[in-house]
Amino acid sequence: MKIRFNCIFIFLCALYTVGSAQGVFRTADSLFEKKDYRNAVIEYERVVYIYNDHIIRNQSIYKKAVCYKLLGEYEKACRQLLRISFFGTTDSAQFLFHNETAVCSFLAGRFEDTRSQLLQIRQYTKDTFQLKKIYLLEALNFNELEEYSSAKESFSKYFETNFKKTESDSLKLLFAEYFSKSGLPKFKSLKTAAILEYFPGLGLFYAGYPLLGTFNFILSAACLGAGVYEIYYGYYFTGYFVGAAMLSKFYFGGRSLTVQKIIARNFQEKRKFNDKIRNTIYSLKPDK
Repeated sequence: MKIRFNCIFIFLCALYTVGSAQGVFRTADSLFEKKDYRNAVIEYERVVYIYNDHIIRNQSIYKKAVCYKLLGEYEKACRQLLRISFFGTTDSAQFLFHNETAVCSFLAGRFEDTRSQLLQIRQYTKDTFQLKKIYLLEALNFNELEEYSSAKESFSKYFETNFKKTESDSLKLLFAEYFSKSGLPKFKSLKTAAILEYFPGLGLFYAGYPLLGTFNFILSAACLGAGVYEIYYGYYFTGYFVGAAMLSKFYFGGRSLTVQKIIARNFQEKRKFNDKIRNTIYSLKPDK
């Protein structure tokens, strides 16, 4: 008799716990459906605070992260997803959490973190169908990391698994052109610029700014000439101030400006190429 009552008590407690959990999620999910993501975040965190069950907590943290993603607060979404415990989770749940973390990291511009999450998916996911879902994100992330050969390979896999053969083949040819030597962005080397900038203005010429390079050279030459002139006529203090001090300002200022301009130029080249890739991808409609 005692055993029967204990079983009934445990059963009723379980029903109460499940019912109350569903009630809490119902409130949070209703706010989510109304796109009231700020208040939904509070409700999901309340679930995390109340329940010790790691499955319920993981679900709530995941949904809270999705709210932050929809609000465009990708860093906060990443921080939430890192709270998830993978102890006792199913393979499908692990894929879901890792994939969402990879997406939010990518949107936050944390491309190395995205790579890490994708590697974990590859390591722990046995379902080949699930692995097919990461090809596009993997390709876009390789593109941001400037690993263009790997990006081209991942794009090819994405086309093979999401489009009919004829369209897949035509897309592969298009992207082969994009990733050809002539199609890839043309980056300027900081090392080459640093060597050239030993001669004032030459690094700026290499960076693609001939007017700035000419201006820097003229100012440097004028300071050097004025310094030599003053020293020649015995005005050593003036010669040092005009020659050495002012020349060093323009010389090192020119080197610093060259680095800034090359970084900015390379960034623009990269963005132009990546935007072309993204616009092409976003215009496609997968068949599978």
